[in-house]
Amino acid sequence: MKLSIVLRVTLAALAVLTLAAFPVQGAQAASPTATAARAWYLRNFNSGGVANVGYTYGLPGDKPIVGDWNGDGIDTPGVVRGNTWYLRNSNTSGVADIVFTYGLPTDKPIVGDWNGDGIDTPGVVRGSTWYLRNFNSSGVANSTFSYGLPTDKPIVGDWNGDGIDTPGVVRGSTWYLRNFNSSGAANIGFIYGMPTDRPVVGDWNGDGIDTPGVVRGNTWYLRNFNSTGVANIFFGYGLASDTPLVGDWNRDGLDTPAVVR
Repeated sequence: MKLSIVLRVTLAALAVLTLAAFPVQGAQAASPTATAARAWYLRNFNSGGVANVGYTYGLPGDKPIVGDWNGDGIDTPGVVRGNTWYLRNSNTSGVADIVFTYGLPTDKPIVGDWNGDGIDTPGVVRGSTWYLRNFNSSGVANSTFSYGLPTDKPIVGDWNGDGIDTPGVVRGSTWYLRNFNSSGAANIGFIYGMPTDRPVVGDWNGDGIDTPGVVRGNTWYLRNFNSTGVANIFFGYGLASDTPLVGDWNRDGLDTPAVVR
């Protein structure tokens, strides 16, 4: 009798350890409280303050991404683990709603609405070559082109308000933005921030045009124009060690900050 009880307890403990070590569908630790899970803190305002939404999703080592995966107007989380993408359609803890492979583990993942259909889909940058796909599924790129240098920081945004996301790169403190998903020269160039800043992109004022921002330590400096100049908005949010992200979390037409810890 005692041996049977000990055996049942031991097996139960092993089951708990197995669930914690191998997340369901690979998208998140089995429990929102599991120590391996990463914490997401979303804020609905471009100002300092506490998070309006918080949850866990993904594991340490994952590359966090954000996009509107289902066209409902709300950005939600995703992670890239190796070359597998785990996308979730709500800002809550839970398993991935969409899982697929795309690109190589060494690629830089990017996200955008490449065809104006209102749904964000994957892209990867490999060296200076961009591979964009119009579907949240495994498959070949629908658009391939070269832009920037391998050492640039790739960014994505709708620079002219046409509803289509296109490439940009940040080289040092110089931003080079292009209005087409093709090789060619930048349509817009300007200086903003410092070479050590982390660039972010968003529509900070709801005019339909994405513009630059930088995160320096835990201070965010956002500008409403794609030109050289001072920040129109600045505030502190998160920790210097956090990963900064941007999205429209409540469908109000404004992009606001998030951090992943």
